[in-house]
Amino acid sequence: MNRIMPYIGALQVQVTNSLFYLTVTNAVMLAFTFWTTTGAGIAAEHAPWMGAKEFFGIVALLLLSIMLLDYKVVYPYRQGFLTRKACEFENPAMDELKALRAEVKELKEYFGIADSKDADS
Repeated sequence: MNRIMPYIGALQVQVTNSLFYLTVTNAVMLAFTFWTTTGAGIAAEHAPWMGAKEFFGIVALLLLSIMLLDYKVVYPYRQGFLTRKACEFENPAMDELKALRAEVKELKEYFGIADSKDADS
C-alpha cells in the first residue's frame, strides 16, 4: 500500500467529522431564514397558534425522531457493513487478530483442547 494512502484516509475522516458542525450551523441558519421569510406567514394563515418557539420545537422533535430512527434501524446495518469492509482490506488490527487466532489454535492443539466449534456439534 502506498505510504500516502493513510493520510488521504485521515484527511477524509477529519473533513467528514468537521462537516457535522458546519451542517448543524447551516441547518439552524436555514430554519431561521425559512421562519423569517416564509414560515411565519404560512403559520399565521394555517396554524395561528404556532409561533417561533413552537416551530423550532417541532423542528427539534422531528430531528430527534430522525436521529432515533437512524440509531435504532440504520446504524446497526451501517456498522455491520463497515466492520465487513474493515476486514476486507489491509488492516493491522485484523492482521493481529489472525495471528492471535493461529497462536490459540497451536496452543489448543499442543494441550489437546477441543475446539469449541467441534464441541457444539
